Amino acid sequence: MTDTLFGTTVTSLSPCIGVCITDAKWNNYCIGCYRWTGEIQNWDTYTDTEKIRINRRILDLKNEDRELYPDYK
Repeated sequence: MTDTLFGTTVTSLSPCIGVCITDAKWNNYCIGCYRWTGEIQNWDTYTDTEKIRINRRILDLKNEDRELYPDYK
């Protein structure tokens, strides 16, 4: 299933790229696919609509300017 968001096609396919490492600082999301650990664990139970919603969030996250993030050291 696909959906279009601002001219970008978003699918319900898994965003997994085979780099399964959780973020060392927050330990809640995979730095490879940007999914939260709960999303990874429950992926097979989600509907296509839910998967597309997650993939939209991931696309937005990838497009953010990380230079604008606060430094929490």
